[in-house]
Amino acid sequence: MKFSVLASILAGFTAVAQPVSAATECDPISKYSTEWFLENTKPEWRFTSFDSTALFYTQGLSQRARQFARQASNNKITIWEVWPCENYFIKMTRQNPLYCIMSDVEQEMTYFENMSRAFAMKASRLASVMHRDIENPPMSTIWGRVELPILQANTNPWGTVDYITAIDAEDVQRRKIEWIRHFSANLYENADSILQKILHARDEEVPSTLGNRDEGEACPMITIDDGHPLW
Repeated sequence: MKFSVLASILAGFTAVAQPVSAATECDPISKYSTEWFLENTKPEWRFTSFDSTALFYTQGLSQRARQFARQASNNKITIWEVWPCENYFIKMTRQNPLYCIMSDVEQEMTYFENMSRAFAMKASRLASVMHRDIENPPMSTIWGRVELPILQANTNPWGTVDYITAIDAEDVQRRKIEWIRHFSANLYENADSILQKILHARDEEVPSTLGNRDEGEACPMITIDDGHPLW
C-alpha cells in the first residue's frame, strides 16, 4: 500500500516536472525581405493595389491613423491591416520564431522598414499621409526615409502614385497636396475643383474591399510605445 502511494506521488511529480518545450529556432532577418512581405500579405491584398486608399502616418500617430482609417466614410487602409496579426504583435517568448529579430533594435527596424517599403509599393494613383504638422512633417522617420521615396519612384509593381495628400491629425478636414508628380495647365485652370477631388479622393465611397471591414477581423488596437518602429 505504501509503495503504491509513493509511486503515485512520484508519478505526479514527474508529470509536473516535465521541462518546457525547447526554444523555437529563430528566423533570420534575411528571410523577411521586401519581396517576402509582398508575397505574404493577407489573401485579399495579395493581387491588388491600394488605389487611392493607402494611408501613411508619421511618428506617434499610429493609433490616430488607424482610428481614422477604420471610419467607413474615409475608405483608407493602413499598414496595420495588410499582414496577419502575428507579423505585428510579437509574443516575446523563445517559442516565437521572430523572438531574436524583435530583441535586436537594428533587426527590428530592418524588419518594419521592409514591411513599410512593401506597403508603399502597393499604393497607386493617390496616397495620403497623416502628420501632426502638415507644414513641417518629420522626415527622419520611416515615412521620410523609406515610404516617401518609394511613392515618388517612377515605377512600382502595383502602380504609380501621382499625388500625395497630407492630413492634419488634429483637424482631418485640413489637408494639402504634399507632392504632385506632374503639373499641368489643366490643374491650374481648374484648380479649385481639381484640388477638392484630389484632397478628398474616395471619401464617402464604399468599395467592397474596404466598406465591409469588420472591426473583429482586424488586429487588436493595442498601444505600442514610442520605441516601436511603427509608432
